[in-house]
Amino acid sequence: MYVDFYKKYYRISIISEFFIVLISLFLFILLPSRMERTLFIAADPGDSRICYYIPGKLVSADALSGTISEIHSESYKGGSLLCFALEKNPGEDEITEVSIAFQCSGTKPKGQTALPADHSFLEWAEENTACQYACAEEGYFFAAKQEGDYNTGHFYSLDQPSGIIQKWQLWGSLILGGVYLFILELTAFWGRSKRKNKDRKYWKLDELAKKYILAQSSHDAPPLLKKNRMVFKGLLYFQYVQKLFLLVVVGQWFARLLDGSLKKTFFTGTLGALLLSFLLYYILYFFLYIKEYKKILSIGDRNPAGAARCLYDLTLISAPVHRWTLSDLNLAVFMMKTENYRESALFSRELWHLCGKKKQGTQYLQYLYVQCCCFHYMGKEKQAGAYLEAAWREISKNPKNKYGRKVASKLKQLQPLYGQSDTAGSSAPDEEVRDP
Repeated sequence: MYVDFYKKYYRISIISEFFIVLISLFLFILLPSRMERTLFIAADPGDSRICYYIPGKLVSADALSGTISEIHSESYKGGSLLCFALEKNPGEDEITEVSIAFQCSGTKPKGQTALPADHSFLEWAEENTACQYACAEEGYFFAAKQEGDYNTGHFYSLDQPSGIIQKWQLWGSLILGGVYLFILELTAFWGRSKRKNKDRKYWKLDELAKKYILAQSSHDAPPLLKKNRMVFKGLLYFQYVQKLFLLVVVGQWFARLLDGSLKKTFFTGTLGALLLSFLLYYILYFFLYIKEYKKILSIGDRNPAGAARCLYDLTLISAPVHRWTLSDLNLAVFMMKTENYRESALFSRELWHLCGKKKQGTQYLQYLYVQCCCFHYMGKEKQAGAYLEAAWREISKNPKNKYGRKVASKLKQLQPLYGQSDTAGSSAPDEEVRDP
């Protein structure tokens, strides 16, 4: 029996995207961020030693002027104690910028911690010093081997949260994009449920088709049924990967927009990639749908019940919300070929009343043909004759039509029973005949 793939697909999508958001949120909070802190230190030429607390794990330390050496660090109260020697040459700027890169946990670094008064790093810094500047509560200690005009230690620090920006771009994109897609999936799921439970526009067609397919479920399913499901399940998985890509891209847009780093080149490039992925999906969708549809029609003569099951199954797995169209008259043809005449006549009549717009063309001829044959085999000659006459009139409008010639060859077998010619001029009733 058929399976509502989209119901299962939506359930999987919503659950997985919820966990993506949840996991991303935990990773966003727990994984370390990279921070860059710049210390502004006023020092005269010569050697100086500095101890400093950083609220994270040291990555690197470098000076824009002067030379840093003897770098050491160790863990201390959720961060690190850092010590280094600074050597300045004569003629260099009195204010030295020291860039310290470190990793911190959480969404922002915690505050400074006071230096321990008896730590060995401080003893090392105090050795052979001429001047000292300490602010233990703010977590730094400065010592120089010589006194001078500029030996005033640590002026202030400037944090550059480049790691937080990177973190927003990586994990924040998943969080924001996941929320976006999570809402979309819920909306689609509710829309499908509304179509199934509340939208009664197609309820007669749904019931007729379902009743017929259930009646045919005792027959062996053709191999094509399983293949169709595999093809369109593959398309669903492709669509899911595409949505994950959309999740990351949309999240990147939000993240970069928040930190002001959204560039036109990045936006246009990712937008182009998204549009290309959507174009590829729809090309694959229509190519595979038409290919599978033709395969179903090709088995219709030798296995109409199997073809009907395949066609009905195809309507359920090829679109999130199936809306009946006139192309589904082929299902009525398969019903007719399995001698379910009443169901076929009811289905085609309901479908035509719902979707038919003008009484001409190939699909109108197909509708007349189905109704004529069904009423004939049910023994309702008056109704069958009216549809037969209308079918001949439609064929005469375009005698070169391939489908019209095919229908004409079949209707000629019924023609003698009703005493009508293929050029009959009388018209069929404007009003539809009564229900079978």
